[in-house]
This record gives sequence, structure tokens and C-alpha cells, in this order.
Amino acid sequence: ATMALLFILLLPLSTLLFIPFKHSVWISCVILGAMSALLYYEALQNPQNPLVQNPQALITLAYTTAVIYAFGILYHLSIIKTVRDLDKADQQKALLLGEVHHRVKNNLNVIASIIGLQANQLESKPKEELLKAKGRVESISMVHEMLYKYDDFAQIEVEAYMQRLC
Repeated sequence: ATMALLFILLLPLSTLLFIPFKHSVWISCVILGAMSALLYYEALQNPQNPLVQNPQALITLAYTTAVIYAFGILYHLSIIKTVRDLDKADQQKALLLGEVHHRVKNNLNVIASIIGLQANQLESKPKEELLKAKGRVESISMVHEMLYKYDDFAQIEVEAYMQRLC
């Protein structure tokens, strides 16, 4: 029964890969201590146990445990690096997206200004048409600005947009 417990204690080592690194080190130390204590207890209680008498089996058990721990450490380091890389990429994406939105807004405003300047040089019917076009560009700019403000498109306030548009 003690020997079965030793091998059962190896199973949680694989789950330690999914908890924070500092916690897993402490838990691993406790598990290794429990395994060592059980092996010592088994050696005292049952000196005829094949595992206790077979140094090759003990070396294999230690090797298996070391491999599992080495894999766990490498896995944790890999996950930490991946999370840091993803955070960095997310920050860079947010910065670039903000720059794109800013440029689109500026370009729409430049277009509206150019149309307004051209309208000021004309009279009557062509002027009205240019001012209508300017209003359309400004409304597109307003829609873009409202979309840019919200991270979740389900929260866009259509009523506020309609009031601004009117």
C-alpha cells in the first residue's frame, strides 16, 4: 500500500504545471518530502520490499520524478514567455490601432475642410451640393469617432449618435 502511494504521489506532479510557479515549487517540495518519508517508512517496515531492495528501481523513480519536474519548470518558463509576448503584441496592436483611428479621423476632417473651402468659393446650387457632401463626410467622421470610443460594439448608443447627427 505504501508503494502504491508513492506512485500515486507522482500523478499530482503533472497537474502542478497549471498553477503558479511559486506555489508549484512549494507543493512539489511537500510531495517530495512525503515520498521520501514514505520510502523511508517502507524501508523500516518492510525491508524485503523489492523496490526498497532494488537500487535500480529507486534510481528509476528518482529519474522519473526529476524528468517530470524538469518538464514542469520548462513548461512554466515557456508559458510565462508566451504570455509576456502576447501582452507585448497586444499593447503594440492597441497602439497601432489607435494611430490608424487617429489618421482616419484626421483624413476625414481634412476632406471635409477641403470641401468646405471649395464651397466657400462657389455660389448657389453647386455650393449647396458641396455643403451636403461636406455634411456626409462629417457624419461618416462622427460614426467613426463613436465606433472608436467603444470597445464593445453592443454598447454603442444609437440615440446619442442620432441626436448628434440631427
